Amino acid sequence: MVMAEFNLVSCRFHSVLFQRNLQKLRMLQFVYSKEDLLERTLTPDGHGRVQLSKFDEVLRSTWDEAAENGYFRYQLEELQTKILPGPMQYVVQLNIKRAVERRPAQNIVHVNQPFNPDLFNFTKVKTNEILLELQPQRNGNDSTVINDTQRSNHNAIIINVSPLEQYHVLIVPRRFECLPQSLSEDAIHLALDTLLLSSQRSFRVGFNSLCGLASVNHQHFHGYDCQYKIPIETAAARHVIGQCFELADWPVRGFIFQLKGSTVERTASAVYKVASVLQRKEIAHNLFMTRGDELNPDGPITEQTVRIILWPRHSSFGVRKDAASVNPAGFNVALCELAGHIPVFLQDIFDAMTEEMAKEVIRKRSLPLEEFEALKDEVREVFR
Repeated sequence: MVMAEFNLVSCRFHSVLFQRNLQKLRMLQFVYSKEDLLERTLTPDGHGRVQLSKFDEVLRSTWDEAAENGYFRYQLEELQTKILPGPMQYVVQLNIKRAVERRPAQNIVHVNQPFNPDLFNFTKVKTNEILLELQPQRNGNDSTVINDTQRSNHNAIIINVSPLEQYHVLIVPRRFECLPQSLSEDAIHLALDTLLLSSQRSFRVGFNSLCGLASVNHQHFHGYDCQYKIPIETAAARHVIGQCFELADWPVRGFIFQLKGSTVERTASAVYKVASVLQRKEIAHNLFMTRGDELNPDGPITEQTVRIILWPRHSSFGVRKDAASVNPAGFNVALCELAGHIPVFLQDIFDAMTEEMAKEVIRKRSLPLEEFEALKDEVREVFR
């Protein structure tokens, strides 16, 4: 197995104004190849723990260092968590600070809204918010060198300064190309790679489109750790065509894919085929990647795989609403909520929430059956 490498590239800023606090700013390059991608998680030890991968070690150590140095907007303490009684087994967590202290959201009016360099974007984050950069070795090419002509290949992993869970990061493909918040085949490939670099079943990756509650119009995915079993890991599915399935019994209608029996490249291509239909039709969407049960509608579940779920949804226009005064439901419906992990920002809602209450809010995001069936017909066409 080719071990992942990482190199420290140091830069010094020399300024009279900052002589007392002069420090070395580091850019950590994490170089990996196909051999570092873990399609199956490692076997737990006698205590039920799975050994961290090299990627896990680097991500966690740099994230913990950022937390210790106070680079987040708040200190993420152990979150109050409960599993709602009922068939879904929703995981609900109370996280008041994220709603109060997160970065202001942008005004979003179109799924295909162009990138605006005048607004906040991830080229403007502080250097100490950048944990590392991912450097894939593909087709025998080593892309480890970063200079002025190669900065567009900088696949950054940045802390989410308002974390919803432990090790919450933003994955920003080709950061300096300033791509709008839309899915591309290359970006989906990188997101899948990131998930597979981790040995932990608890590590998840997701994406919110514009009008699907993305708050920044600059291409990025979320990665975070949730130690609880999330309902989407075992959700039933029906085959549609090729690598594409649909969720069989879920509050919001959606498409689902699996890595089993395929490759990262082919899976990313299949997901993008469906995403491109949604983008062309200006349909908002959310994507979630996690390890879970294989999709085997006609037989027993015998293996684990990586699941990729893509939900088309009703659009949410304008500025994301996190305040209690404008969102009395106590939570938004985006990538993690659709998967069954629900961060709540109101104590009374957290205390009173039931499965039916959660479903009622989440169902409102689903496309009507007729519209989803018509969409399935278009999806079949792109796979033929």
